[in-house]
Amino acid sequence: MARFVMSYLLLFFSLGVSVAAENNTDPAQGSLERVTANQNTIEQIRAAFEEAMKKDSFAELEPYIAEDFNGTMVTGEHVTGLEGLRSFHAKLRRFLGNGGSYQPKLRPSWAKFYDEVAIVSGSTDEQLVLGTGTKFELVSNWLAVLMDHNGSWKLARFQATLEPFNNPFVGKRIEKTRFYFGGAGLAIGLVVGYLLTMLPRGRKSP
Repeated sequence: MARFVMSYLLLFFSLGVSVAAENNTDPAQGSLERVTANQNTIEQIRAAFEEAMKKDSFAELEPYIAEDFNGTMVTGEHVTGLEGLRSFHAKLRRFLGNGGSYQPKLRPSWAKFYDEVAIVSGSTDEQLVLGTGTKFELVSNWLAVLMDHNGSWKLARFQATLEPFNNPFVGKRIEKTRFYFGGAGLAIGLVVGYLLTMLPRGRKSP
């Protein structure tokens, strides 16, 4: 009798573990196959975005951009649609100059997929080299919203921010400001010194 009861309990426990394992899936994330597919989607968008920025070609990125896409780039500029991304990239190329390059490395760190919406966040290691050889290395943070369009995930919203204190562009601006103000101070000092030498001196008492 004891052996029968023990066998029954073991069977019940095994069934309970099996049911728990089957139900231990986030309903929003879906099955393992769906999670894998979602991860593949993020990787495909990441690779397409990096290639578009490096090669100045948006053919691979276009299938992943929603028609009503809008976003705020790391510079604070607002863009709309694929043409907005192209325009932003053209401005970036002009800023870099001939021989310049832009090498972004996106690092998705968190993602949550729902039925028709997904939220993805991460950071980007960005390397910009001007045509003059000057190099900038930045780290930006971003948040992206994907929408399900007839079974295909597309980028609908994008927001990027740049850490203000470790920003090399700000550092360059401060250096220039110090240079200009330092030069202006020197010039003012020279002018004042010259004017003082030109002032009439009072006669000494006999």
